[in-house]
Amino acid sequence: MLSRFILYLVLLFIGFIIGARGIISSKNKVFIQKLQYLSLFLLLLFMGIRIGMDEKVLNNLFSLGIKAFILSLLSVIFSIIFVKLVKRFIYNSISKGESESEL
Repeated sequence: MLSRFILYLVLLFIGFIIGARGIISSKNKVFIQKLQYLSLFLLLLFMGIRIGMDEKVLNNLFSLGIKAFILSLLSVIFSIIFVKLVKRFIYNSISKGESESEL
């Protein structure tokens, strides 16, 4: 498992070096973009096939969907709460700083 992760990082780094050094011309940018989209679509297709072949996933699809919905809903709710708290803290800090400078 760790060796795969290292392989992914090495490949990412090699791609970065190739892109940064301009080894592949910018004329091929459109081709590379299309190849990237095709690869992504194939990955999604094969992931869907693999999930569809898994009996455990199919049997628990409803409960997994409910759990995913609850997780995403709670993430959104707590993100909004956190942003409001941070916003209030920042505004209070700014207004406190302005009132101190008026003295």
